[in-house]
Amino acid sequence: MDGQYNYNQNPGRRGPKNTPAESMAGSALVLSVVAIVCVCCVYPGLVCGALAVILALLSRGKNKRPLPQGRLAIVIGIIAICLSVAVIIADFVYVISTYGSIDAFMESYIKTINELTDGAYGDLYQMYGQ
Repeated sequence: MDGQYNYNQNPGRRGPKNTPAESMAGSALVLSVVAIVCVCCVYPGLVCGALAVILALLSRGKNKRPLPQGRLAIVIGIIAICLSVAVIIADFVYVISTYGSIDAFMESYIKTINELTDGAYGDLYQMYGQ
């Protein structure tokens, strides 16, 4: 075995194990990135952002400060929540400014669906809706 390295010196040893706090902070970071990606879908961005913030805060455990991944997840999660709320408000303002009320929007929506489905949706809406 001259000049060769024995790679099997400690076959039972594996890589370093993550603590529960590190795993939770990593999960929070992944959820916060998913929240940013899903902001255009509104509700998944809102839910994932909130879960990211909660997991990041829980990952600190007994420590005074969360891990760096947890802090980043908190920031990205809050940004995703704010963007999702901004999209919801913008949608509401658009509907009110364009149609005047939610009822007028719904009437226009039903009219458009009826035109696209040749009245099949109207029949179902009459039967089950109102």
